[in-house]
Amino acid sequence: MKYRFHPKALEVYASAGWKLYPCAPGAKRPLIDNYYERATNDMNQLLAWREQWPDANFAAVTGQASGIVALDIDAPYGLPALRALEEAFVPLDMDSLIQATPNGGWHVIFKAPEQPLPSRPKLLGWGVELRAEKASIMLAPSVVDDSEYKTYAWTLHDVKASREASINGLVSWLSNQVEGNRNAALYWCAKRMCEGGLPMSDAMLYLGVAARKTGLEDKEIERTIRSAYK
Repeated sequence: MKYRFHPKALEVYASAGWKLYPCAPGAKRPLIDNYYERATNDMNQLLAWREQWPDANFAAVTGQASGIVALDIDAPYGLPALRALEEAFVPLDMDSLIQATPNGGWHVIFKAPEQPLPSRPKLLGWGVELRAEKASIMLAPSVVDDSEYKTYAWTLHDVKASREASINGLVSWLSNQVEGNRNAALYWCAKRMCEGGLPMSDAMLYLGVAARKTGLEDKEIERTIRSAYK
């Protein structure tokens, strides 16, 4: 029998205190009623759901229940909106878990504040959604419409292994961007590398290769990365 979720994956989420519930295979539809109230981090229940629906996806409720909130950033509109937010206020804290989504966007996950935070479906107009109370996010390795949610980057620490993993994640995500979203995505990735203390030469090398795969020209790549490092 083939299972979508390995017990260790469920254990990692459950041990973090996240409350999970099962979703239909290849979809986001909950498989249980009252899923927000019944979501749990009890491994016995999670494994029972896994046995009942071996190929099920799993999602986590956000807000006080799991102690997390998430920015759901869609492509192509979300990245320019997020860039505008960062320029107006403060750069996004990269000491946060980041998960790739099938539409080319990201889930950026933060610790929930002490006071309940309402969800906002249009935080910055189109493309950026705040998932907090009475909301949820799909979890890797869920599959929706044949596309996997993959957790690919954590933070840009000075630790070599962590740094390499973060660069690989940014490069992998950037390589899959399409026309209309490529420049904003490249700028965002370069900004993250800059804030992580990585030299511009590394951004030119690693992100340059990924950006060329999307069809961007060398002059545009160099101009975008230099702009991010100003």
